[in-house]
Amino acid sequence: MSGIGLTAEQIEAIYNGLSGKMPVRRVGESIDIANAILFLASDEASFVTGVNFSTLVTQDPPDQYNISGFPFDIVPNIIHYVLFNVSEIEFAHFIGILSVLRNQRPDRIYIHSDNHELRGDHWRRVLAIARLTGTELTVRTIDRPTEVFGRNLSAEYGLWHAADITRIQVLREFGGVYLDRDVYVIKNFSEFYKYEMTIDFQSDNTLGSQVLIATKNARFLPQYYATYREYNPANWYYDAGIRPVYEVINKQPHIIHRMDGQFGCRPSICAYLYTEDNTDWKYSDYYSTHLLIRGEEISQMSINWCLGRKTPAVYRFNETIVESLNNTFGSMARDVLDFELQILNNV
Repeated sequence: MSGIGLTAEQIEAIYNGLSGKMPVRRVGESIDIANAILFLASDEASFVTGVNFSTLVTQDPPDQYNISGFPFDIVPNIIHYVLFNVSEIEFAHFIGILSVLRNQRPDRIYIHSDNHELRGDHWRRVLAIARLTGTELTVRTIDRPTEVFGRNLSAEYGLWHAADITRIQVLREFGGVYLDRDVYVIKNFSEFYKYEMTIDFQSDNTLGSQVLIATKNARFLPQYYATYREYNPANWYYDAGIRPVYEVINKQPHIIHRMDGQFGCRPSICAYLYTEDNTDWKYSDYYSTHLLIRGEEISQMSINWCLGRKTPAVYRFNETIVESLNNTFGSMARDVLDFELQILNNV
């Protein structure tokens, strides 16, 4: 189990827990396999034509641990964003970071960016709230990828594909929670920190890469990255969301903890946010929602994808607009803006 980054003490705790479930009150060891082989190779096994021997000796965690979870947290409470070709925190990202500070309270937020520093009013404000709530907020300067496995990234989708690749590498280096910059956190993700990798799905065979929760040694991550050897620059989301499901997850479903829309990445989230007024959103099944906002407005791609090409009455947002916005998103935005005021008033 050291392959997923567990300490000796954590491994011992797992083995002690498993031992109590075994009839002989211990897990299998290498010698048990050796003895079974010796028996089968000996004259004493001459009447044996077929048998299953089960011993628990493995470098990987038992399959059920991505269903029931480890008996302790293995994912650090770190939030990751990736920003390329962006120097200011836009409105949707501002609201998203406030939701993280209010509802997640991470130890650290990393913003991995090809800019050395960020600027603007929203940036100054989130820095202040992070400091007052005890979260370390760090801009980590990185180079934006321009190729993967020797293949140049798409001229049309290059920024998105660079971010797709980088989120995998960031999680492999640090572990934690990756969020798209327009993700709003409703409920704390900490209950998923006991799984090596948690992923939501847009549909049966399309994962939602907007929220990824992982220990840095999660088995899925290197295999996810390896699928980019067959990178297709012509398709916006195939490599990030579809290929890894067919090539990895469908073949090894036990290496992830699978969600069923609770991270808010399915098409139905658009109507929920922008054409409905769900006053009970805090108590819904959603842990987060993908706002599908670029800059200050719902992108045309999102309107086509999840609103049937029908632009809602209000599709551009700022602090003045959300003050009187009568839909679910308006209520959510006001909630974190009120949180900001409460923190500042308590100084």
